[in-house]
Amino acid sequence: MSDLRWLTDPTPEGARGDAEAPAPALSDDQLLDAYSDAVTRAVERVGPAVVKIEVTQRSRRDPSGERPGGSGSGFLFTPDGLAITNSHVVDDRPKLEAETAEGDRLRVEIIGDDPATDTSRPRRRGRPHKQPQEAEADAEF
Repeated sequence: MSDLRWLTDPTPEGARGDAEAPAPALSDDQLLDAYSDAVTRAVERVGPAVVKIEVTQRSRRDPSGERPGGSGSGFLFTPDGLAITNSHVVDDRPKLEAETAEGDRLRVEIIGDDPATDTSRPRRRGRPHKQPQEAEADAEF
């Protein structure tokens, strides 16, 4: 419970003495603001790792042609561009592209797929992707 104390008790750790005083009740607006701030910090920290996966599929009318096949999301979690997404997004698609928050569009290839758990591991081709800031052990989100 002490991990959530910052939401309810701004008193620094060790400043309250031996007796635990009850935390003051916060209004719904204060709790919502604290939650919103925590989510905003999390998005700012990990948002650069989120990618949009766009797929094409073979045309039924022209087997040698391709047509748009939909999209999904995923996130990068290694410097060499290894990502995770849903298997049903990339299932047997001839062409895959990832679009980053910076607007980079790069081809990806599937290096692992597990339809039973609906997970797939695409890897970006090209330069390594910059990773989100490493979470510090005492991060407040």
